Amino acid sequence: MTKVSSVPSHSIHGSVPAATRGGDALGAQGRIQGAPARLVSPPARVAEKAIEGNAQRKRDPSRLLEHWRGIAEQPVRPMARAEVLQRARTTGIRPGRLARQAITALRKGKGSGKAGYAALHFALSLLDEDIDDDERVALLTPVGEEFSDAEHLAERLWEINDPEELAQLLKEALPEGKLGDPKALLEKIKGLGRDRSALMDLLAEMQGIPRHFKDKEEREVLRADIENELHELESGADTRDVAFFKLAHLAEKQPNPLEFLETSLNVAKKEPSTWIELLRSILRGNPSGATSSDTFRGTVHHLILTLGVEMGAIRRNEDDRLRVINAQLQRVYTVHSLLDYLSELCGQVDRSIELQAIT
Repeated sequence: MTKVSSVPSHSIHGSVPAATRGGDALGAQGRIQGAPARLVSPPARVAEKAIEGNAQRKRDPSRLLEHWRGIAEQPVRPMARAEVLQRARTTGIRPGRLARQAITALRKGKGSGKAGYAALHFALSLLDEDIDDDERVALLTPVGEEFSDAEHLAERLWEINDPEELAQLLKEALPEGKLGDPKALLEKIKGLGRDRSALMDLLAEMQGIPRHFKDKEEREVLRADIENELHELESGADTRDVAFFKLAHLAEKQPNPLEFLETSLNVAKKEPSTWIELLRSILRGNPSGATSSDTFRGTVHHLILTLGVEMGAIRRNEDDRLRVINAQLQRVYTVHSLLDYLSELCGQVDRSIELQAIT
């Protein structure tokens, strides 16, 4: 028997919810867009507020146009490097690919949109004033699945005496064709002694990493170019990578993050049908998120959160559709929570009967 975890705002513990004590097992606990809201969870309320705001703007075309213009002009929110790397990892982007695309962005600035949304954010984080040239090169030279600082990277390279080991260590950053002759590279590294800056210069030259971002004006121009590329990707026709990156933190702890992200996008794009059909599509698209009662409720909880992020982007003519989908997700969450509660209640009754029989 699955233990019931609490549902925020309307916790289900050992007593019957207020809505069921009056005889109406699915009694309303408030209203959302004119429909009964039952056991509404916090993420559902977040989505509800976004919907109400969208609906209001839709009724006033001039306000909606002003809002769209405001979104386009908003500055890109700075994101910590660790968060960028974690989101990239969650969405399945290999370190070598992320680094190479970020290098492209740092070299080109304007016109580097093909570098990818995550890589542009990574490149942007590498323009911070708190990072020097050596650290920037080290972060753009992944070792295996890791990104390390300059000191750690240099120590690892200085310890190597085998060309094949060197090639293996740098295969993410310098895939076959860019590495050249491992033996010759090892000799170059040994010839530099323990001069860390010279070693970073060598790695930067081999990968085409621009050096010496000391000019503040040049740095700001490059930053503005990369931010413009991010805005263009956000407003483009194919926003799958953008959506994956923005929702990655919600998928991070899911059993299968990519499966969850695909399902969340499919749910957001789905034409309104019945909540039963929506439930089936969730189970088909994200089976690993339904291996237990608690896991499934967590999956639906996070799908409601992802829908809130989608609505935050405000896309034309989708307000009503997203409102319906949000209501259906709430229904799935509510029905599942109620069934889980009833299952636990039945278990308690069975245990009480057993105890009475013993005594």
